[in-house]
Amino acid sequence: MLIGLALMTRTPRYASYALLFGLVAATIATDYFAALRTASGIGERALFFRWMQTAAAPRVGLVAWSLLLGLSGATQLLLQDRLGSLESVVEQYGIVYSEVLQQGQWWRVLSGSFLHAGLAHYANNAMLLLFTGPIVWGLFGAGRSLIIFASGTVVGPLAQMAFGTPEFDSYLGLSSPVLAMFGLLIASAWRNPRVLPKGFPLTLIGIVTVSVVGAELLSERVASSAHVAGLAVGVLFGLRVPTLAEDHRVSGAASRRGAV
Repeated sequence: MLIGLALMTRTPRYASYALLFGLVAATIATDYFAALRTASGIGERALFFRWMQTAAAPRVGLVAWSLLLGLSGATQLLLQDRLGSLESVVEQYGIVYSEVLQQGQWWRVLSGSFLHAGLAHYANNAMLLLFTGPIVWGLFGAGRSLIIFASGTVVGPLAQMAFGTPEFDSYLGLSSPVLAMFGLLIASAWRNPRVLPKGFPLTLIGIVTVSVVGAELLSERVASSAHVAGLAVGVLFGLRVPTLAEDHRVSGAASRRGAV
């Protein structure tokens, strides 16, 4: 797969855009034929997003992730203004492999993930996190959401340092924890189809595909290993970690058995 992606990065830019357009069109078509062509599918999707708008947990999650993104973005801007350039910020606070591995500055694995290479990089990760983050917060609660996010934040850079291409010496961005969120939702829906509305997991797979392939096609500095690792972390969590609703059903059944 990685070889195929590497070959695609050498295609002309117009071919890359054409491929991305095709992937987006395929995602929309899949969503339509899997769920949205029937009244029941539309109704189920509408009820899900109605829950997202009215339930407390998803709204709290939206605020929490927005604050995190706002704080990280503002901090980077202040640091760049103070130090003069992004390169200077990365040298002092980013995930520079030599500093992490040789100097033992493991704190950079956390601090560097909140730095981004530019506005487009930041905006892409922010939109994806604000899309999946509130859903995960609502389904799994604050504690599990933060654990999954932190796990993706740590595992992604470590995987990139271990398996990434040797010509790159640093890592930036929240792509890994964001993809962990996607992996969590996709795997949870595979384990229990009632977790998400009909067809929605296929939409998530399409969004992940567009995001990852788009990065491979349109950028020369892509943390492929971190992306795969983050997605894998989310999948592992999704296969093992129950949602809050599943927890309540299990505890309720246990209580009834105890009462008998």
